[in-house]
Amino acid sequence: MSPALRPRRWWYMMKKLIALVAVLFGLSASVACTPDEPGYDLYATVYPLVYLLGNMTAGTGLTAGMVPGMSSHDTIADWSPKQIIAMKNAALLVYVGANLDAQIDNQITGVFEELYDDGRLVKIENEIDFIEGVVHHHDEEESETTTTEPEAPTTLGYDPHFWVSPERMLLVNDVLLAKLLAAYPDHAAQITANHATLETNLTELSAAYQAAIDAGTKFMMTSTNLYGYLTADYGIESISISPGYHEETEQFTAQHKQEIVDDAILRGVRYIIYEKNASSPLSEAVIASLNQSGLDYVVGKLDFNIMDTVPSDGSTYIQIMYLNLQSIVTATTLIIDVNSAR
Repeated sequence: MSPALRPRRWWYMMKKLIALVAVLFGLSASVACTPDEPGYDLYATVYPLVYLLGNMTAGTGLTAGMVPGMSSHDTIADWSPKQIIAMKNAALLVYVGANLDAQIDNQITGVFEELYDDGRLVKIENEIDFIEGVVHHHDEEESETTTTEPEAPTTLGYDPHFWVSPERMLLVNDVLLAKLLAAYPDHAAQITANHATLETNLTELSAAYQAAIDAGTKFMMTSTNLYGYLTADYGIESISISPGYHEETEQFTAQHKQEIVDDAILRGVRYIIYEKNASSPLSEAVIASLNQSGLDYVVGKLDFNIMDTVPSDGSTYIQIMYLNLQSIVTATTLIIDVNSAR
């Protein structure tokens, strides 16, 4: 190579190196300037608990939010170091238990050991009574009342979905009051006043549920087995197409489907209640069979929002529960009384 060309090539290579460093620096700067996920004073694993925490601390400047990366019934969560530090610094981390949010239980001797030792980790399963999830068999002879003492093979373990019942939310409201007063004595007056407002709203909601359910036929057919607390607290019988808390397609046989269809025809079911934003191929199959069976009415579906995550439209627990109640009213108003069908 000519000596005269060497400086020119050297300068060309230096320009490329400078450009590469600039790109890398720009990437680093953009990552460094990316806003961190917000940290909260109070954490919870499902939206109804966030609702109670947030409303009970309203006006105090405290913040409440969801534990990141939660997925129902998973056992492992992928948390970043910053997320872990934020949760470990929280005044309270509230979770459900009953295997709904096992990610927390699995880290009691790990990530959350300090929270557990300090009493800042609150497991609702240990604070209020949970009920057993009961499996209904459609081929069994119907009785006038649902059995309250099912044999072991017909149970699902403790039902974690306590918040579908306003009565259970009232109990949790009291539990969290005590925890928050212990954590924030300087905010006692505001927290106590907020608790009273929540209690009033939840009491009115509970009364609306009881009145509506009492006025109906006290029976509804649902896609999954998520509504046991409505049976326990308000006396409505709920029979699910899928026996578990989530659909189990591998256990759904043609015989099983026919038993459900026969049961629905006997009871005059006009609507099947679905978990909102969740697909239900089994329920769709049952509805299709019902609508091809020569009935003089069309069977449809209604939504019930389980609210395990924060509502994307800004709706509150109370607002959503009144919408859920409308689904129950619609489902139970048109249905015939099972006793009159015998």
